[in-house]
Amino acid sequence: MIQPLVRIAAAAMCGAIVQTTTPAIGAWERFHGDAANRGFADVDTKPAAGGSFSVPGLGTFALGAGPVIAPDGTVYLGTQEGKLIALHADGKPFWSRDIDADESIVASPAIGADGRVYVIGAKLKITKIGSFKKTQIGSKLYAFNATGALLARTPFPSQGLRAPTTAPPNIVSVGGREIILVPALYKNPTVKNGVDVRLIGFSTNGGVVIDQLAAPHPGVDVITGGGPSPSDLLLGFSCVSPGLATYLYCGLQGGYDYNPQRSPAAPPFPPPFPGIAVFTFAGGGASHVIVSDQRHTIVDFSVTGSKPRLTQVFRDTDSQRTLLSPPMVLPEGRTLASTAGEQIIFSGPNQNKLAPVSSPGFVYGAPTRTVNGFAVVAGTNGLSVLKDGILVSQMSLPPSFASAAASRTHIFVSTTDAFVTLDADAQLNLQSFDWVGGGKSPPAIGPDGRVYAIASDILFIFPPPLKVSGPLPHAPAAVVPKDPGEQ
Repeated sequence: MIQPLVRIAAAAMCGAIVQTTTPAIGAWERFHGDAANRGFADVDTKPAAGGSFSVPGLGTFALGAGPVIAPDGTVYLGTQEGKLIALHADGKPFWSRDIDADESIVASPAIGADGRVYVIGAKLKITKIGSFKKTQIGSKLYAFNATGALLARTPFPSQGLRAPTTAPPNIVSVGGREIILVPALYKNPTVKNGVDVRLIGFSTNGGVVIDQLAAPHPGVDVITGGGPSPSDLLLGFSCVSPGLATYLYCGLQGGYDYNPQRSPAAPPFPPPFPGIAVFTFAGGGASHVIVSDQRHTIVDFSVTGSKPRLTQVFRDTDSQRTLLSPPMVLPEGRTLASTAGEQIIFSGPNQNKLAPVSSPGFVYGAPTRTVNGFAVVAGTNGLSVLKDGILVSQMSLPPSFASAAASRTHIFVSTTDAFVTLDADAQLNLQSFDWVGGGKSPPAIGPDGRVYAIASDILFIFPPPLKVSGPLPHAPAAVVPKDPGEQ
């Protein structure tokens, strides 16, 4: 193993311990933490071990769907039964709302600056009429306020078939105005088996303000290298297997009887469509919206104007690769995403090119940025740590189909067999909390340092650290060797 690195934390012991939790200084308002999908919470945590509180009976959660957390600590989750659930930070019920009948929630919600909660309802209904099948397919955006009042219910624009999506919403701010953005799949009316990716934007009141083609799909591609074909990729799942995400994709393709061979280490259900990343350079300027079409292309749009307009900045296409994970954008503007060829690729808007590096098997969740600027990638063959395009270290862990979560002091990884706590730079395995049925949903970190994770459709809440009398020093660049016996 490479010499472990951790940031200096000795001063954390300089103050007296008191029986209160740390004050709220952040939130986990998107499916992977922030709008850029970095999965980092600027709070201190403690290893996830004993003392957790479990919340069963909430419903069932789709692959990739995890909790989001408001600045006041309220936890929001969406279930496949079509229920948006709000819990207090300690897991006690707050409120719940059902969306329209026959609709499911298969992705994480998103929280706006004013506390509004946005969630996507997805529906696919097949009715047999003699030898024919009538297909009703589509998605709606729902907006609720922080106390559960329904503010908007808007169908996605219709392009022949109304758009299905399994992607989570994200939010971009343009001139102080928030726009909820969601990529959606539309059947191409002129190409057999053709599927287009469109980017749909909604106002906070639910009106459609953006409807733009992001990536046209001219039929089913044949991959000659860099990974399995799309039929193997998705991802070896069967169109007769359970789950709305399966039926949405198969319904759009018209492949209800399609039953490809399962790929090794395929997830139990097809992966969700990748959510977008939203990024702005530190010096300011227009926001960038990064879209992966889950095939060969990453597209970057800038968003400007009082009437929001998307302008393409770059289009990165490579027919020899098949993209898997949502994009994650580092502060310097470099986008990371995984491929079916078991690689992590680097894209723009930063134009300084880096070569792909090996990933730990198939990676379905967005990479995670640590306090010291490392990128942590959890996959079906363990975990890898990257820095500036270089593979720093690898660790053997049970399979994971979800992103890791990072705090100032720890990395948390949901695997099939255990919830694993690593040190801040993912060099040491500090704690394993054994469970079954994990690895499907990404963990989240609350503003007081509580950690939330899902296994077997049970929400586990791990307690926050105790507060020290003085503020902890924050030295992201300072690293020292750590005694393996320390936590």
